[in-house]
Amino acid sequence: MNTNNLQADAITRATQIATGAMKSKWCDEGRKLSEFRTSDHRKAIGEYLAQHPEVIERAAIEVAQWRKNRSANTAQKNGPLNPLT
Repeated sequence: MNTNNLQADAITRATQIATGAMKSKWCDEGRKLSEFRTSDHRKAIGEYLAQHPEVIERAAIEVAQWRKNRSANTAQKNGPLNPLT
């Protein structure tokens, strides 16, 4: 598993979590969700992640777990590599 890919995947997931939190706040303020553009809020998302480092930790754990489950499911689906085992 490439560490760089794991880090990139974790940051992507953290960004998704932060975006969801910002969208919830946006709706709580009475704004329309259709007006929310993630690309317009990149700086705010970065600031949110800087203020909430636990989101990045949570995302890293989720991504590692997803990868572990995916590799386990693939091994299960494909069966053992050696048909004699």
